[in-house]
Amino acid sequence: MNLKAQVKHIEGKELPWRRLAVFFREESIYELIKTLRIYSRKGYFEYEVKISSSYYDWINARRDIKFRTDVFKSSNDWVSQFYRDPYSLSIKSELPLSEKEINEVVEKLPPDIAEKYLLFSLTNINQGKFMKLISKLLDENSADEDIFYPPVQYRGLEIVGEEISFNKTPFEMGYHHRQAMRVFIEKQGEPCDYEDFKDDDAGIFTKSIGEYANINHTIRGLIYDLRTELNDATGKRLIENHKKGGWYLDI
Repeated sequence: MNLKAQVKHIEGKELPWRRLAVFFREESIYELIKTLRIYSRKGYFEYEVKISSSYYDWINARRDIKFRTDVFKSSNDWVSQFYRDPYSLSIKSELPLSEKEINEVVEKLPPDIAEKYLLFSLTNINQGKFMKLISKLLDENSADEDIFYPPVQYRGLEIVGEEISFNKTPFEMGYHHRQAMRVFIEKQGEPCDYEDFKDDDAGIFTKSIGEYANINHTIRGLIYDLRTELNDATGKRLIENHKKGGWYLDI
């Protein structure tokens, strides 16, 4: 997806901080929050920050391990009251955070926890203003689609930006094929099915799925091409059929 398509694609979606930070070239979650505040007040967009539900699952599991020896027996009420949250957050819901609550999260949560469990979304994006802003922030060479995807690796197979390599030896692969390989690598050897490749976030196809006469046939052809490219580059058959359907990396 090009820059304009990327901007439209993220609108209204709950995203991890790095997925938005690439647009603004920010290197930390705190710089991102500051930037979002600045540009939202200038009318470029509105934004929301939430704490993921998985944060509360993690807190509850942490509490139960500390205070319960029998996982089938409910913990005492006084235990629940005594040990709700090791970071003493007053926030107990998954609703969008107020500015005051965002400040509390920034103050109390360690950076790695904040990065893992905070979700960001942009809404009511002023497309004209936002595109001009992002075009200025991203230099011409870095505006390629690859900057929107973080590095991925699995057992020697790695994609960083525009470069794909196996055991540190780089080889050539076009953008859309690299995106398909990202799907495989992100699965870490687990099977991939048709839906994984159809996902908009994968960024593999230039048209909407419904515009293809037979999208599953197209995906099978894609997998065939990937096998051939990998075999030529590495001398190995790295993609195998899964007995229950789909494909997986066998490295």
